Amino acid sequence: MFEKSYAPDEAPDLDGVINDRVTLYAHFFLAIGLKLNYWEKVGHVREVGDLNVFFRSTNDYGRKAGEEPVRVSSDWWVWRASEEHIHVGKLTGKYRDAYIGIVFAPPDIYDLLEGRKCPMYYPDFE
Repeated sequence: MFEKSYAPDEAPDLDGVINDRVTLYAHFFLAIGLKLNYWEKVGHVREVGDLNVFFRSTNDYGRKAGEEPVRVSSDWWVWRASEEHIHVGKLTGKYRDAYIGIVFAPPDIYDLLEGRKCPMYYPDFE
């Protein structure tokens, strides 16, 4: 998601849009969001630049019924888009800024943009 927002009737230059500051990187179901009218397609840009950001994931996510969720994990994996996952254990240094790498449902994107914790039971790293 980009820092600048646009009115529905605006027709921004898409090359300018993709050069704006990014506030959130996330994996999500684009086609489902379009179908359910969470957003609409306004164009296509083939070259989106350098995606030099890290994502993170842990197998400590999720829980069985009646089980307490893991609140803090020390078993993290990190990766960049289209690269192999690297097991790092405890998140340190640059990896602490990694974005959550699970695939989000369209409504969860709104929670993330509003600064709410999503998903609810995803572990922290400290």
